Amino acid sequence: MSTGVEERLQAALGGLAESAYQDAAGESVAVVPPENLREAVKALKDSPEIGCDYLSFVSAQDMTPRVPRFDGIYQFYSTRHHHWFRLRVPVDDGKALPSLHDIHKGADWHERETYDLFGIPYDRHPDLRRILLTDNWHGHPLRKEYDYKLEPAWALGTNVLQNVAEEGMAGHEAGGDEPAKTIVLNLGPQHPATHGVMRLAVELDGENIVGCVPHIGYLHTGIEKLSEHRNWTQNITHYARMDYLSPMNNELAYCLAVEKLLGLEVPKRAQYIRVMMSELTRIISHLVWLGTHAMDVGALSVFLYCFAEREKILEMYEAIGGQRMMTSYIRIGGVRDDMPESFPAMVEAWEKDFDAQLSMYHGLLTKNPIWRQRTMGIAAMGSETSLSYGLSGPLARAVGIDWDLRRDNPYSSFEEFEFDIPVEQAGDVYARYLVRMEEMHQSRRIVLQALEKIAGTEPGTYIVEDYKLAPVPRDGINESIEELIHHFKYWTDGIWVPRGEAYGFIEASKGELGYFVVSDGTAHPQRVKIRGPSFSNLSAFPEMIKGHLIADVIAAIGSIDIVLGEVDR
Repeated sequence: MSTGVEERLQAALGGLAESAYQDAAGESVAVVPPENLREAVKALKDSPEIGCDYLSFVSAQDMTPRVPRFDGIYQFYSTRHHHWFRLRVPVDDGKALPSLHDIHKGADWHERETYDLFGIPYDRHPDLRRILLTDNWHGHPLRKEYDYKLEPAWALGTNVLQNVAEEGMAGHEAGGDEPAKTIVLNLGPQHPATHGVMRLAVELDGENIVGCVPHIGYLHTGIEKLSEHRNWTQNITHYARMDYLSPMNNELAYCLAVEKLLGLEVPKRAQYIRVMMSELTRIISHLVWLGTHAMDVGALSVFLYCFAEREKILEMYEAIGGQRMMTSYIRIGGVRDDMPESFPAMVEAWEKDFDAQLSMYHGLLTKNPIWRQRTMGIAAMGSETSLSYGLSGPLARAVGIDWDLRRDNPYSSFEEFEFDIPVEQAGDVYARYLVRMEEMHQSRRIVLQALEKIAGTEPGTYIVEDYKLAPVPRDGINESIEELIHHFKYWTDGIWVPRGEAYGFIEASKGELGYFVVSDGTAHPQRVKIRGPSFSNLSAFPEMIKGHLIADVIAAIGSIDIVLGEVDR
């Protein structure tokens, strides 16, 4: 073991772990047998030195032909000490892992996803059924032998949209001649306020909500399976399309993970450009959230103002990346092209009016009595429950959790920037609104600082100059046969990444966005696990709305700021 972190990890786990070490990417890992998993997780959570109070994700890796076949993957974080830990739990095919849903509530959905895609069962899970695929889907797609081109998705003649029984909603069934006490209302799957294709089975006693079961997976695209069949560079194209409101943020998190494995030091100019575009992306995402959220609640004019403001930033997107949304601009080793000479003027013209626009939004909503009545005290969460579900980003900061990865685990030179982290205490819809409004102001501050820092760097240093890892500049292709060969190999074979695993993460507009990538030393990933913040944030929705009225469902969904493309992946 090479650092004090691993020593503390080993001390906290004692004899529960087979080993604890720092891997090649500098991340702390422990190997724990299945029978010790629950006790080990409790030890990590309760240890004052470790304090892993936050479960980022649960997943798995198919280690074929190794026996035992699978490794359960558990990524933890400490919001007090700001360090990451990963547990690997070897398990045989057909054997169960113990469920952690009673220790970390967020494990519920993550374990269901792992069961769905790998076929690993979880002992004593309260609702172990598929979550992204239909109940009658054939096979488990992330197993290595699964051929997504040949495997039939479901049995011919079956109704893949069949209405399954709602687990935990037996109360609506009448016994004998006794009248039903509650009813189940389907909200969606096609409903404008669900912000995508999602079905909410809401159990009602009159207009009061007594239970809710979200059904997701309607937009599942199999991106993680596709990632194994495309090279490291080609995969960038997929990820921007998950959260299509924050495309460059998805590109950045993935590239950070791959760069960890490569041991790359990205040029400062490229790091600052990434910061600038990441914060502009945060603003356009928040503008869409604000406009649609306000419209859901009944304030139509805010929607029009927000989308007009968003257009200005999309023009900047087009100027620097060539497209308004899916630019594939952030690349492994840097960015695709240097910042255009006209770009600083575009940013300066935009920022002069942006604070005035924010003030106008505040004037329309913040003290509006109807807005406050529809949002204050609605869908409130406590800090302990929020951490248990794995909530992050504005949802966590709205309950008083002072945590932001840009400050606490800085990446891409964020440690050089000055900005404040807005924190509220109420944890309701209104608190989430206030946090995001202030985040837009802080992002403007960061963008201006980034622009100043970029001016102090050398133009043209926007990507690493190793042509085995980055494309040859267009004007250099004809200069030598070596550069022409590099050009050909880069675009046909891609890059070769050393064997290992790494977790790349960022503070995205919706919370912690991460990519756990595993390389077997070839040009294709062996495993890519995408940790989308919307997936974990949405898992807490049934608890948020229990006891509220049916009309509050709309305000609550808007406050989470979900994009179903990211939830379903």
